[in-house]
Amino acid sequence: MSVFERGGTDKDSGQSIEALLEERLNAAVASWEQPRERLAQSVGKLDEESGTVQILQVKGKMINSMGFAWKGRKHLFLEEAMFLVDQGYLLLFREDKNQSSLLSWQDTHELMVRNGVSLERYLIYSDLKNNGYVVLRHPLRLRIEKDSNPRDMWKTWGQTSTEYPKLPALIYQVFKKRPGVKQPLSPLPEQYIAHVSDDKLSLAQISAIEKEVDRPVIYAFESNTEIVYYSFESHTDHQSSPHV
Repeated sequence: MSVFERGGTDKDSGQSIEALLEERLNAAVASWEQPRERLAQSVGKLDEESGTVQILQVKGKMINSMGFAWKGRKHLFLEEAMFLVDQGYLLLFREDKNQSSLLSWQDTHELMVRNGVSLERYLIYSDLKNNGYVVLRHPLRLRIEKDSNPRDMWKTWGQTSTEYPKLPALIYQVFKKRPGVKQPLSPLPEQYIAHVSDDKLSLAQISAIEKEVDRPVIYAFESNTEIVYYSFESHTDHQSSPHV
C-alpha cells in the first residue's frame, strides 16, 4: 500500500522537478546579490580533514544551537554553514597554499553538494530552521573526541539500512526552542525527521522505521520545490511547521 507518490513534473507548468529546483536556486542567488544591511557575522573556515566548517569567531546567538565541539572548537556541518551564509550570518573562508579566499554563496552550495548534502536535504533543513526549530543531525553527537574524525562518524549519514533498502533515511532530530534558556535542548528530541527519496512509501516501511527509534517520526520530501511533511496523524505543507 502506498501512502503517497511523488510526481516528476509540475502539472501546472509542465516543468521537470530538476528545472524547478534550478529556478529556485537561481532566484536565491539573485536574492543574495541584493544589498543587505550589515549583520553580526561569525567567521569560519573550511576544515578539509573533516569536511566541516571550523568556527573562528562567533557573533550572534543563532550559531549557539548548531554544530558540535571537536578539538576545542565549534564545528558546523555544511548544511548548517550554508544556512548561515544564506542568511548573511557567516563569512566562510577556504585556505589554499597559505592563502585565504572568501567563499561565495554559490561556492558554499557546490561544496555542500560535493560533500554529500543534496539540495533536497538542505531545503528540508532550512525549512525547519525557518520555522524556528533547533535542528541537529541524527545520530546526535554534541562533542567528539579529538582522535575521532567527524567525516568517518557521519559517512553513513542518512543512508538506509541493508535490511530495508527502501526505508526513509533518518537525517535530523528536531527540538523546540525554549525562550531565555541558553541550552535549548530537551533530554529527547520532539521529533525525528526522515528524508523520503523514493517514489513510494508503504505502511510497512513506516512501521519499521518507527520501531527502530521508538519515537514519532515526521516524513519529509520535496514536491515541486516545496517541502511536504507527513505523519500518521496529519499532513502539512511547507507553509506550516511539522507537528512537533
